[in-house]
Amino acid sequence: MRLLILMVFSVSVVLPQNNPEKSPICSERDVKNISSRGIRLGMEQEEVLRPFLENSKLVLADADYRQTEDHTVYTNREIDFAGYAARLNDRANSGFGYAFTRVVPKDMVKFDGITRYDLAFLDGKLAFFRAYYSKPRWESFQQFVMKVSELTNLPYREDLLRNSQNYFVKCGDYSLELLDQQNDEPRFSMAVSLNIDEITRGRRKRAEDEQREKDIKAFKP
Repeated sequence: MRLLILMVFSVSVVLPQNNPEKSPICSERDVKNISSRGIRLGMEQEEVLRPFLENSKLVLADADYRQTEDHTVYTNREIDFAGYAARLNDRANSGFGYAFTRVVPKDMVKFDGITRYDLAFLDGKLAFFRAYYSKPRWESFQQFVMKVSELTNLPYREDLLRNSQNYFVKCGDYSLELLDQQNDEPRFSMAVSLNIDEITRGRRKRAEDEQREKDIKAFKP
């Protein structure tokens, strides 16, 4: 009888199966280490901006969203780097360590095919970048996604497509986002990011809680 029970148990056990659609696609380090022409998360602010300088000047891209046309127009503006760096630091000091800028590369060899970068710094270090690509002329968004996945060693998975224009990979505190903004030029872009929103929300809440406690202690009816 004991032998029979063991035999029944042995054939009724179901071993767990790996589901490739649900298994982890990457580690934090996989995403954090993704770079674009030498630009990667964690770099110091000056180190990031240095490749975009020419004669101590920096070219910014000012965005103007035109609602009636449903697209954004960008205008280049050249500024003195020293003064602008100080302004970025002022923004960070008043924005819980966060500062954002949009720059246009002048070195068309190093940045061939890239029209601009969105850059965000947290505590003086790069915490987000988005590169906008003017070439190649991709046949489809899927082709773009699969090529980036190949070059970043991140397996392509259809379940990570939010829609036909957005591919999003999140690994711990870091994420990779690929976009096809069909009404803008250039259409295709890649963003790598630390979870800035969560960090700044936490800092804002702590500051508000501290101020509330001070106000409560100082309150008089």
